[in-house]
Amino acid sequence: RIGEDQKSDMNEEEPEVRLDPNQHVHGEWSEMLITVGRTTKLWRGGRLESYRALVIGGNTNGCGGFGIGKSWDPVLAVDVAGRNCKKNIFFVDRYQNDGITR
Repeated sequence: RIGEDQKSDMNEEEPEVRLDPNQHVHGEWSEMLITVGRTTKLWRGGRLESYRALVIGGNTNGCGGFGIGKSWDPVLAVDVAGRNCKKNIFFVDRYQNDGITR
């Protein structure tokens, strides 16, 4: 049987915060939306619009990536591009821990 003091301890546990697995390796990650483009295709029933988004991201410490996402909705295209950005990671050599290599 659980005592009253143990019951209160069980209720006070904080929920576990889920982090992106890349955040452990690469540090804080920030993203920037570069462009959202709209394409239109004329079809028998009317116009079909689709959107394409380009997002770049990085940790400002030599690790970066870019992603392109396509969807029928611009918000979804940006979300897909952000996910693809984290999949397409590349590393840049630093020059004296200040800038990129020349």
